[in-house]
Amino acid sequence: MNADDLGLAASVNRGIVETMERGVVRSASLIVNLGAHEDAIGRIADTRSRGVDLGIGLHFDVVAGAPLTACPSLTDARGRFLPLATLALRAVAGRIDARDVERELEAQLDRAESLLAAIGLRVTHVDSHRHAHCLPGVFDVVLRVADRRGIAHVRHPHESTRTLKASPLRLLASGALRLALTRSPPTDDVEFTGIGLMASRRVERDLLQLLDVLPAGTTELMMHPGYDSPELAAIDAYRVPRELELRALTSPSVRDRVRDLGMELTHFGAIAPPA
Repeated sequence: MNADDLGLAASVNRGIVETMERGVVRSASLIVNLGAHEDAIGRIADTRSRGVDLGIGLHFDVVAGAPLTACPSLTDARGRFLPLATLALRAVAGRIDARDVERELEAQLDRAESLLAAIGLRVTHVDSHRHAHCLPGVFDVVLRVADRRGIAHVRHPHESTRTLKASPLRLLASGALRLALTRSPPTDDVEFTGIGLMASRRVERDLLQLLDVLPAGTTELMMHPGYDSPELAAIDAYRVPRELELRALTSPSVRDRVRDLGMELTHFGAIAPPA
């Protein structure tokens, strides 16, 4: 299970490490251009010192905060990243400069690698904040840079309808991602799920049901645990569901179901790369 948004806010970081120490999460994706990334690294180092085996990837961000480089096709007049809807329109119109994407991705990877190396870890995978890496003009760049750096896994959020809870909004989100990735096959055989759990008011029940229908093999289950806080409220609208997810991911019922189904909790650093 992978927790997105490590580094978004200190309260989110606190929740994520709690799901690693007391729950079923073993992987997280780190945002490095927002203010809580140093706090995240400190908490992850403490968690590792308590014997938790974990992996950390880059949560590539081109939709929140300020970039680490000059990338005008991704930013507004103030030099801040464009919101996702605006960036998506620009991407569809072919107005994203691949050189901007590559320069910013390289800079964020450099920072992530430096931060993680200091605590004995490496970047195990790449995904993105709000799935922006799936946009036209972005995904191919991410694949190319990841391959060049020897990062074997780039998230391919094509969710099977078997694992997707059938609400109209979730089906729409999943369908949009599937359409965006039509011409881009996954880089490995890791399945993906989790969109159907987002904003669920009964996320523990839904998670238990999802575990029962996961296919054989390796599946990334995307989650967004954390605690709400004024810091989070100032930068992100996804707040109350994070605490519900946190409780589900640390629930004895979920841990017991994972054990009873014979599932192995792992992270991308422990998965053999494709031949």
